[in-house]
Amino acid sequence: MKSTQYLIHTVALMIFMGATLFSRAQFKADSLYSADLLKEDLAQLRQAITEIHPDPYVYSTIEDVDAAWENAEQAVLEGMTGADFQKLVARTLRVFRDSHTSLSFSGAVGAYRANNGLALNFAVWSADKEIVVSHDRLDILPEGTVLERFNGVSVKKLHNDVSAYSIYEGNSITGFKRISDALFPSFIGLETEVKEDNILIVRLPGEARSQEIHYPGYNAKQQKKLLKSIDPEIYKLTVLEEESIAVVKIGSFAYGSQGKYDRFLKKSFKTIEKAGIEHVAIDLRNNTGGNSGRMERLLSYLNVEDVRVPDNLIARQSEASVERYDNTFSKWNRFLLRTFAKKNEDAVNYTYLADQPIGSLDTIYFNDPELSPKFHHKGPTYLFMNGLSGSASANFAGNFKKKQLGDILGETCLGPESGTWGNPVKYKLVNTGVPVLIASIRFNNDRSFEYDPKPVAADIPVKATRESIASETDLYLEELKILVKTR
Repeated sequence: MKSTQYLIHTVALMIFMGATLFSRAQFKADSLYSADLLKEDLAQLRQAITEIHPDPYVYSTIEDVDAAWENAEQAVLEGMTGADFQKLVARTLRVFRDSHTSLSFSGAVGAYRANNGLALNFAVWSADKEIVVSHDRLDILPEGTVLERFNGVSVKKLHNDVSAYSIYEGNSITGFKRISDALFPSFIGLETEVKEDNILIVRLPGEARSQEIHYPGYNAKQQKKLLKSIDPEIYKLTVLEEESIAVVKIGSFAYGSQGKYDRFLKKSFKTIEKAGIEHVAIDLRNNTGGNSGRMERLLSYLNVEDVRVPDNLIARQSEASVERYDNTFSKWNRFLLRTFAKKNEDAVNYTYLADQPIGSLDTIYFNDPELSPKFHHKGPTYLFMNGLSGSASANFAGNFKKKQLGDILGETCLGPESGTWGNPVKYKLVNTGVPVLIASIRFNNDRSFEYDPKPVAADIPVKATRESIASETDLYLEELKILVKTR
C-alpha cells in the first residue's frame, strides 16, 4: 500500500511548494472586508465565469447557481475575514461540479506560505471512518497510524474543515474525499496553527491505547529541501513473470518531458512483449491528470482501434484565455505550426482555437486516429484507479470503459465517462485577492453531447483499510492475481 499512497504525499508537497503563480497576491487572511467589497468580488466572479467558461451549466442549473450566490451574499452580510471568504468561495464554486473551476490550491497555500506558514510531512487516507497515516516522509508515524487529535483539536474535525476546499466533478463523491485527503497536510495550516513542534494523539498499528507523539511542522525552505530527496517513481514498470502480469504505472500525465514519457512507454511495452506477458494493468491511481496527448498515446498501446481523444473540444475565448494561450502557446509557435504542420490535425485545431476572437464559442472535432505503436499489448488489459484519478485519467477511464478494454479495479474516479473540462485560467478577485481557476474548454469523449454526472465506476471494487495500509499490502495487485487465476 505504501507505493500506492506515496504520490498523495508528493502531490501535497507539490501543492505547498508550487505556489509561485499566486505568491504575489494581495490576499490577506486576517483582513476584515466589508459586505459591499465581498459582494463586489462575488459579482465579479460570477461575471468572469460567464465570460470564460464554455458551459458552466452542464451539471448544474441557473437556478442552482443563483441559489449558491444568494447564499454566499447572505453569508457576507456582516463582513468577513479574507480566510473565511476564501473558504466561502471554494464552497460556492462547487455548485458547478467542475474540478477545473475552483479555488486555486497553489494560490491559496501560496498566500499562507508567504507568511511563513508551516505544513506537515505525512499523508492521510480516509479509511473505516478514521483518518489514517498512509505515508510519513519523516518516518515518525508508521503507515496505518490513526490520527485522533492535533494540538488538542479533533483530527476528524480538521479533516472535515479542510474538505471545504475540496472539489468534485459530476457526482464523484469518492473523488471529493480523496482530494480532501491529499490537501490535508498543507491545508491544515489554514484551519489551525501548525507549530514547529506539534502534539499528536494517535493509535499506532496493532495497539488499542492512544499515545502522544511530537511531530514537526516545516516551512517552505525546509519543504524545498525535503522535495529534493523525494523520488516519487511517477513512471514504473512492475513485471511478475510467474503470474504473467505487468503493471504500468503512470503517476501523472504532466510529469517530466515528452521524450522521457515516450521512452518509458516504448521500453515498457517492448519489455512486456519480449517477456511474453499475458496480462497488463495500467495503474492510474492518484494520477490527477495532465497532458491529454500523453493519455491518448497510452491508450494506443492497448491495441485499441480508432483512438481519438478527445473526440471534440468546446472552447470559449476570453481575455483571460487569450492571455493563457500567449503565455503557454506563443504566437511565434502558432506561426511555425501553421507553416510546417499543416497536416497535423492536433496542431491545426489547437492553433485555430488559440487564434479565435474574444467572445467566440466554437466546437472543433478530431477525426485522425492516434497511430498504433510497434509494441502494443494484444492480450487482456486492466485498469487500476481511485478517487484521485482525475482529468486526463478520468478521460482514460471513460474510454477504457466505453471501449470495453477490460476490468477496472478500485474506486470510482474523479469524473464521468463523457469527458471533463480543461485549460483553466488563473483569476484573482479584485478586492480580496482570492485566487481561483476557471475552465475555458470542454473536453468530450464522444459526439453525443450528453453528460451523465455519474463517475466512472470500478467493475471490481477495492477498498483500502487501516490494516492493509499498515501491512503495506497492495490490494489492487492481490485482487488482480486472483482475477488472473480465474481466466
